[in-house]
Amino acid sequence: MIVSLDIAPLSAQQRVHTVRGGQSLARIAQRYGVRISDLAAANGLAAGASLRAGQELSIPEAGVAYVQRGQTLS
Repeated sequence: MIVSLDIAPLSAQQRVHTVRGGQSLARIAQRYGVRISDLAAANGLAAGASLRAGQELSIPEAGVAYVQRGQTLS
């Protein structure tokens, strides 16, 4: 018997983190091994933004860099 599971590879799945009280972008970024600036950019937030409990954040893939207006490759 052949069983097929339609499960997307981990890299293709969107990771979502639900913020708990007292968490910061820095703590969450460290937990997932991503840069604070990339975590903030993936969620349309400033790097120093305050978070609220229950807020859902999309976690970018490690190694994916978000470029902001005015930045260059160099």
